[in-house]
Order: sequence, then C-alpha cells, then structure tokens
Amino acid sequence: MRGALGWEMGGWRSTRAQLSTEQQQRLTRLGVKPARTPSPAPTATRAAKGPSKAQQAFQRGFAALAQWVEREGAHRPVPRSHGEEIAVGGETEPAIVKLGV
Repeated sequence: MRGALGWEMGGWRSTRAQLSTEQQQRLTRLGVKPARTPSPAPTATRAAKGPSKAQQAFQRGFAALAQWVEREGAHRPVPRSHGEEIAVGGETEPAIVKLGV
C-alpha cells in the first residue's frame, strides 16, 4: 500500500504530518523513502478558490439539520425519506436537502 504523502514499511504507514522530524530522519537512514514528495501548500491554493463542493454540501446538510432540530427538537429522529427545505445564499429558490438519508 502506498499513501499520497506517506511513508510505508511492510503493512505500516504514516503520513508526514504524523511523524516528527527525527522519525523522518531515522526512516531515511534506514533506506525507507517517502511514497511521494508533498505538493506545495495545497491548503493555501484551496482557500483562495473558496470552499470545495464537499464542504458546501456539508454546510447545507448542517444547516438543514440545525433547522430540523430547532423546529422538531433533538429528541425526534429524522424520517428516512425526509427532505428539508433550506435557503442557500445567492439562490432564488430554496434547496431541498435529503436529511434522512
């Protein structure tokens, strides 16, 4: 198995962020090489572009759940087929979030 920014040795692997500088140096001395060199600051370029589609979907789902809890209370489970209508910034029509799925 090879991770995008990981170290691997047998079945064990870890990302660079999980290893200290000393641990990385020890692995290098043993001949274990990183799976791939990290790309320069991917979070900085992502932040400049705005939130990803996954982040937007999470925010819509979170807003729909908050709206449900405010109206129905936290004690009541959301029915599986329920779609919550929420206002999405910049859109003229409300969006329906399938909250029960």
